[in-house]
Amino acid sequence: MKKMIIVGGGIQGCTLAIHLLKMKKLDNHELLIIDKNNKPLNNWRECTDLISMPFLRSP
Repeated sequence: MKKMIIVGGGIQGCTLAIHLLKMKKLDNHELLIIDKNNKPLNNWRECTDLISMPFLRSP
């Protein structure tokens, strides 16, 4: 049984999932990410490909 379901596999959803796993709040079997795309960060990758930005940049 899943303890946490994250809706959205974008930047925020993946960041939350990574944080929960690193802090050992959940393990892989207790976490589920639901997204309309078949891969995490799919929309981000498509958008950044359009502008030739291969890495996430912070100001």
